[in-house]
Amino acid sequence: MKKHWKTKFVSTLLLIAIFFVGCKKPDLNKMAGGTWNPNFAAPIGYADFDVRDILAFKNVHDIDTFDNLTGEMELIYRGEIASFTAQSLLQLNNYNQTVNLIPTNLGLVTTPSYNGSNSSSNTSPINFPMSGGSLLNTVNLESGNLDITVNTSLKHNINLTLTFPDILIGGAPAVKIIPLNYSGSIPQISNSTINLANSTCDFTANGTGTNTLRVIIDATVNGTGQSVVGNENFDISVNLNNLSFLNATGYFGQQTIANGSDSLLLKIFSNASSGIFSLKDPRIKFTVENSFGIPVQLNITNLKSINTVTNATVNLTNSNLSNITINTPTVMGNISTTNIPQLDSTNTTNMTTLVSQTPKYVNYTINAQTNPTGNVGLLNFIEKTSKLVVKAEIQLPLDGYAYDFKLNDTLPFKFNQNLDIIESVMLRLNATNGFPIDFKIWASFTDTNNIEQFPAILFNGTTGTDILVGAPVDNTGRVTQSVNKITDITLTHDQISKLKNVKKVIIHAEAATTNAPNTDVTIFDYYRLKLKLGIQTVLKQNF
Repeated sequence: MKKHWKTKFVSTLLLIAIFFVGCKKPDLNKMAGGTWNPNFAAPIGYADFDVRDILAFKNVHDIDTFDNLTGEMELIYRGEIASFTAQSLLQLNNYNQTVNLIPTNLGLVTTPSYNGSNSSSNTSPINFPMSGGSLLNTVNLESGNLDITVNTSLKHNINLTLTFPDILIGGAPAVKIIPLNYSGSIPQISNSTINLANSTCDFTANGTGTNTLRVIIDATVNGTGQSVVGNENFDISVNLNNLSFLNATGYFGQQTIANGSDSLLLKIFSNASSGIFSLKDPRIKFTVENSFGIPVQLNITNLKSINTVTNATVNLTNSNLSNITINTPTVMGNISTTNIPQLDSTNTTNMTTLVSQTPKYVNYTINAQTNPTGNVGLLNFIEKTSKLVVKAEIQLPLDGYAYDFKLNDTLPFKFNQNLDIIESVMLRLNATNGFPIDFKIWASFTDTNNIEQFPAILFNGTTGTDILVGAPVDNTGRVTQSVNKITDITLTHDQISKLKNVKKVIIHAEAATTNAPNTDVTIFDYYRLKLKLGIQTVLKQNF
């Protein structure tokens, strides 16, 4: 059976009851007479809830045993609150550079007719600019292209070999052979591409520079009898395009990265419109997982809880959240974890007020700086899959009190049954409550325009009455015994006849711990809530 806490399980019981009288004929013999017990008269259902059923909602991991010796429980809300990827720290942008040579660079002299053959070799740097002061050492590329365009006005045949000694493909330097055969028209143009997938690039130019690759240009010019004027161009454009790295080393600069403001949902308050909560020892833990081989300093700011209904906020300040040194892995592929000292009432003065105004969210801003002490000769490394992930865990030990805790939930409703023979319907809820929580419930039935079709009733009045009576506790906040209460809910014929116009059921609930705020209570793992629901139908005399 699917179980939900608060308005969910109550609204389920209501809808089951309403549909029951329209879809299933009750045993009238069992319901004849005066008083009756739902165990014997048309029982609808039975439920036995434990702490996790009531407080964990859809995720059982939202609640756990805080103290294994005593069984004291706590609510836990975990989340990955920030994640910085490798692409946010290292971008290899497209880059174009043109090497301009003149005839003398190729060993040619001015002549009206050239029929000889001459070979030359020139080495030129390709400067690859990086932002943020980054200096590349080595980069293993996952993909990318080296596009080459040769443009010359020389009227001769040229055999061109371009060697890139700092780009290794299969362990050997990348080489491109480009023939240019003069056919009577200029300029001579050639386009070619080297696939850089799985290549390794040394951006130190074999230790001679930074952010630099080299190209060796070997050219053999075979004369065609045409002239060499001396001002001919010989241009080689080198284009690095669509580069994607597997990993890289170097110095990646002092970069500030931030995720902006974000928040972590406190699901227990997700439907709350008001309330006062007082927990003795709420705690927040932050953990950082880092697979960047880069020194990082982290700051967590603007930490506060927010009630989006009332706009009430509680700001938290703790020096442990400033200038946090994040542990760095020493080997590529490893992950280092940094556990930031937890926030609790011993180091954060207003920590106990974190959830006092039933906040929907805990809000925060996170920013980080790489290489906070600058370039001190420490080699940085980064992988395509590297991440810096900040995780938060909010722990709420269930020891304290709550009152005026109001919830609202709206459920869609559709009812097309013929109930002309029904005079009234009474539901009986038999509740045995082992929790130190009082619970009131009432409901409104509205049409599509939110107009009530009849006054809010259910559970004896528009302001509600206790459907669950909180169990008594001793001076340590522990329940001493369960409490039983029987509640009758009646729908008259007039109300039943208007159900066809109802499109929404709005459930209102109000909860408080036993004797709040004068008594603190504690929730233990053995508390249980048992519910039995039965039905009695009164038929019209003349049908």
